[in-house]
Amino acid sequence: MAKEKQLEQKLKKEFKRNNIEYFKIAGGRFQIKGMADLLVFHDFNSYALELKYDLFKNRPTCTQLLQAERFGEHVIWLFVDFNNADYVLEQIKNNNTKVLKHYGSVQRKYFRELLKIKEKGKND
Repeated sequence: MAKEKQLEQKLKKEFKRNNIEYFKIAGGRFQIKGMADLLVFHDFNSYALELKYDLFKNRPTCTQLLQAERFGEHVIWLFVDFNNADYVLEQIKNNNTKVLKHYGSVQRKYFRELLKIKEKGKND
């Protein structure tokens, strides 16, 4: 089983155990590119989770970052891997939206800066 699939199974199991509703986005050519893997709904809050095995090795794509920027004000958009999954799960369970909004914002800023550095390196 692919490692991202293992992470997805872990999250879905925890969501079910805690009565947290979620919806799996199925990828494919008829799906909007860059959409999050899981949409999570808990206590009138919506979360978009983009799952990665390891965010340092398997970074979000430009399209995923653009979608996160586009929807980041309306939904709490997070990049989740095995390193931060427990933290994100705990914050969702506790409905700690302020922390997760900030966390998602910091993640987007970090990956934007990495892309800028990468692009600058290509142009030099």
